[in-house]
Amino acid sequence: MKKALLICALALTILGGFHLIPSSRLGGEPADSPLFAQSLGDSKDNLSNPKNPIAGTDGNGEGAGNLITCEITCGPTCNQTTCGVTCVATCASTCTQTCSQITCSSTCAATCAATCAVTCSQPTCESTCVITCSYTCASAQITLVSFSGQAETDRVILTWITASEIDNYYFLVRRATDPEGEFSIIAQVSGNSSSTTTQHYSVTDFDVIPGVTYYYTLADISLSGAEVIHPVIVSATPQAAADFHLTQNYPNPFNQNTRVHFSLPYAAQMKLMVYNVQGKMVKILMDAWKPAGPGEAIWDGTDLRGYAVPSGTYFYQLNAGDLSAMGKMVLLR
Repeated sequence: MKKALLICALALTILGGFHLIPSSRLGGEPADSPLFAQSLGDSKDNLSNPKNPIAGTDGNGEGAGNLITCEITCGPTCNQTTCGVTCVATCASTCTQTCSQITCSSTCAATCAATCAVTCSQPTCESTCVITCSYTCASAQITLVSFSGQAETDRVILTWITASEIDNYYFLVRRATDPEGEFSIIAQVSGNSSSTTTQHYSVTDFDVIPGVTYYYTLADISLSGAEVIHPVIVSATPQAAADFHLTQNYPNPFNQNTRVHFSLPYAAQMKLMVYNVQGKMVKILMDAWKPAGPGEAIWDGTDLRGYAVPSGTYFYQLNAGDLSAMGKMVLLR
């Protein structure tokens, strides 16, 4: 008799434990198994109890707590302990299959981020997938017309033109002294995020050494951070600044024509004039914007009106920016 009572007690203990198996252990249990069916029924009964703080008025567990178990909301294949009410299928399935849509469920942000990282080869995408992965991780579409470099004294001026830009955030200009070496960023220039008209850009590189050849590349960065390096490398070799000087005219004395040579250390608006001994201006030999380097002017012994001036001593003066120099010459008729 005692043995029979012991067997009955043991059976009751096993059956009671069956109903106490926590739902978190049913993650890999098939939906048609007795264990899952029993747990599902017990969970529904518990949620429909009005005394349960997480129970909703409809008995589906949409009360203030919103703590619906994964087994009820998402099914037995859900890999999370709990899911939100918006997770209508399995959590993994919902996010991975709908990440290409305009929005994803905010409760599946972690799964969505993982999906985007793999799809777009980026560390992360928008955490809530507000915009599609294909748009978020796409590169800008740039129609580059030209990219060129102009070497001047102690500087290199880089210019480029685009015919159209889509999703363009900014440009990166890189420089190297070896076209096969490593290029370093020297400038960042804002782009036009969306433009169908011609756009002009310019960057001046002042950090150069005269006589050294520099190589430059251009890249664009999209609004999502994707980079495209354009397959164009331009090179330029800045020259050293020339000394400022005004040479003695030749021939001197002269009776028909004489030449005056000069050199500018930088590009400037320059003016070369001839004066008589009374200080009156006789002739303007040159009045123009000139680049850095050597230059030459010729005087034919005439005044501003084109008439020949008499023999005598004359002075010629060169003004360029804040620089000035003067020389003396003799005209013999």
